[in-house]
Amino acid sequence: MPRTLDPLATTAAIVLVAASSCGPTIEEQPIIELVEHRIEPCEQWCSAQLDPECGAIIEEQAFRSAEECAQDCAAVEPVYAWDWARLPDGTDACAEEWFASADCMDALSCEEQRAFFRRVGTSNEYPCKDELDAKSDCFYASLEQ
Repeated sequence: MPRTLDPLATTAAIVLVAASSCGPTIEEQPIIELVEHRIEPCEQWCSAQLDPECGAIIEEQAFRSAEECAQDCAAVEPVYAWDWARLPDGTDACAEEWFASADCMDALSCEEQRAFFRRVGTSNEYPCKDELDAKSDCFYASLEQ
């Protein structure tokens, strides 16, 4: 005689499987407020930095993806320190320097990006050095004000 399944047991099993397979919902994800003008340079920078072939070699990577990195970089309240130099009026003191640095990085070949991100030793010559120095100088000057 064929064996039949108990409808109540079948329904309970389906509910348990469905409930356990559900991940976080959209409502559970924190909403991160982004600064509009930061998005493009952050995407340029993070894509280059996290490129497995051309980017940095980081043992303890803070971000799982370039998208996650760019989101933190562009956030009003980022988790990690980015040198935008946010001013009390809500503007970024170093936005111009960020744009120049990201544009420089975006224009580099893979070999040049590797030279930038994987620079080792005391060499003071690497691609985008002037732009990076200007961004750093701007940030530290904003702290003195």
